[in-house]
Amino acid sequence: MQRLAARASTAPAVVAAATAAAGMAPRGRAAAARAAVATAANANGDAPSSAAAAASSSSAPHPLPPPFTQHVKNFRDVALRTGGLVRPGLLYRCAGPVRATEADAALIFGALGVRELLDLRSRDELELEGCASSPVFRGASFAAYSRDPVTRRSLPDPRATTIAEPWAWPGGDEARARRDARLSEGAAERRRPARGKRQQQDGAEDAAAPAAASASSAAAAAAAGTTNDDDGCVMRRHVPLLQKRRYLRALLKRMPLAEAAKVAAQLFVDRRAATARVLTVVNAGGLEGLYEVILEEAGPELAACGHAVLASLERGRPLLFFCKAGKDRTGLLAALLLLSCGVPRACVLADYHESDKYHALGLAGLEREPGLAALDRSVFERAPVAAMEYALAFLDRISAGGGAPAYLERHGFGREAQARLKALLLVDGGGGGGGGGEGASAAAAAGARAKRARL
Repeated sequence: MQRLAARASTAPAVVAAATAAAGMAPRGRAAAARAAVATAANANGDAPSSAAAAASSSSAPHPLPPPFTQHVKNFRDVALRTGGLVRPGLLYRCAGPVRATEADAALIFGALGVRELLDLRSRDELELEGCASSPVFRGASFAAYSRDPVTRRSLPDPRATTIAEPWAWPGGDEARARRDARLSEGAAERRRPARGKRQQQDGAEDAAAPAAASASSAAAAAAAGTTNDDDGCVMRRHVPLLQKRRYLRALLKRMPLAEAAKVAAQLFVDRRAATARVLTVVNAGGLEGLYEVILEEAGPELAACGHAVLASLERGRPLLFFCKAGKDRTGLLAALLLLSCGVPRACVLADYHESDKYHALGLAGLEREPGLAALDRSVFERAPVAAMEYALAFLDRISAGGGAPAYLERHGFGREAQARLKALLLVDGGGGGGGGGEGASAAAAAGARAKRARL
């Protein structure tokens, strides 16, 4: 009882610590996030993990190590395992935050400044797991994506879009007040005559920054981590990568024709027996078979995710993406994004394998079918490096050796868009990126220099 009382009394402190970070610069926000981690751990009557404790003792701007939240599993910064190549504080990944608490939501939206949610779960999973009770979803606008029958692209459906009030998430009012105070301070600072360090900066950088900013001011703002234009709105985009019916069709295609016809007919008569037959294909294929299905069937959705991530970062809005377990669909999207930006495969494999610590699975809701009770969970709950290695080799085969860039381009996320994403996501701005992304790359580099100067 004392422990429960301690949690209740400390919860407001967790929210306050998190929301206070929303009005800070990126470096201060990261330090405040680490403090909020320690506060959350204390609120649960537990000592912080060694990783969290180490992070809390340092003010260096590096990705937050897991665990960060208390009730959102498999949560981490995508930059965590990239060896400093990826800019931290822009992209986060996790398992479905259906059990998030008010304190978790305050940490995500306040301390980390997340403003975009990319939900990769199936419609069946949304119905089975529910969303209304989670504070992460409660204060967010919603846009559902579906395939256009003509273009075969995955696009937001205006009929399935709802708009929520800004700053409706836990701690939003306090964060808005701090944002407004920061804007007022910034306006006063801009009215003062420039002198001191500003006049001593290298002439070449002074000349490059305005030109880069004019080329892509949004890219520069995102690269520099500025959030002065934060409107407090959180948007959840539902882009399902693995619908249950599509998954079943893909599994039937992997069966001999006669057997597939028999199972298809049996689905209408004896669903349990039919899914038991499907189970043999699921278990035989393992994670490798699952990843084949996703890459073969969800190309338009994965390209749509690329566009959503790019648009979010160009507006300076950190994004969190997730499926059910935060491992398979989330892992493939993370891999495609990182590889399209030129991040080495070793870093991609390390990021994926991080999920092996959390034994969970999600098969678009198919795993809940009664006939799949014998699903080999010892396989589908893990994240072995070999499974992602196979997926990347398969990706190379179906893209004629072009890998992630060619795959995404074929499905609608072109090279110019990939270059812009690279310029925003990588610490060095991607070194040019080619095509139409050179202005964005220069802007990102200028933003990074400005950020270092402020630090």
